[in-house]
Amino acid sequence: MEETHIRILVGAGSYADARAALMIAERLAEMVRADLGGLLLEESGVFEGAISQAQRVVTLRGAQRLVPPPQERARLWEQEAIAFRNLLTDMAKRRAASWSFERREGETVGALCLAAREWDWLLIGHRKLGRHAGEVVAVLPGDGAQDGAGQLAETLARALGTSVRTVAGDASQVIEKIGRLSVCAVVTDAGNGPFREAEQIRQLVDAARAPVLVMGASALCRTLEHSTQIPPAPEPD
Repeated sequence: MEETHIRILVGAGSYADARAALMIAERLAEMVRADLGGLLLEESGVFEGAISQAQRVVTLRGAQRLVPPPQERARLWEQEAIAFRNLLTDMAKRRAASWSFERREGETVGALCLAAREWDWLLIGHRKLGRHAGEVVAVLPGDGAQDGAGQLAETLARALGTSVRTVAGDASQVIEKIGRLSVCAVVTDAGNGPFREAEQIRQLVDAARAPVLVMGASALCRTLEHSTQIPPAPEPD
């Protein structure tokens, strides 16, 4: 792949999700000249939702623990942010890439889609469940024609040592297909594919249970108003 200068925003709602995305981001940074941004979204309802469903939360080391009391939650978010930032900066140094990092409150996917309008690609983290590596899935336009997402997915699959699968259709059809697959990453193009709105992207992440890379991120959520401060993308050198 010809070297291209691309601004990539890596977003997640936890360190565990961010780590999964940054593994993909490092492979992408081998393919293109990248400016990297990290955005940790702190959802206020995460702990409350876990409490109401008698669930546990995942620690930085991947272990599960009971939901912490309110006075501990700020400290846990701080730890998540530091770990995410350190992983991002270490990778940026290895790839000689510029970087930025922000920590915000908000619903993860919706806030990321807003923020991504200032970037070229959006990479949404999701902690991989299970030990099977899974495939890289390329979401093609409704007519099934090959596009940039398909080409990038093939290159990414080779870098990850796995296979690539293509799926096409409208958003609901693609989500149904992906939900039956073992996935390590999904690649879609917001400017040329069926996923263009935050709710669609949220459903795609939930179905894939793996990181989702959105090319053409500036096309996302054009109908939404800016309701949160967003991290600025670095200017190309």
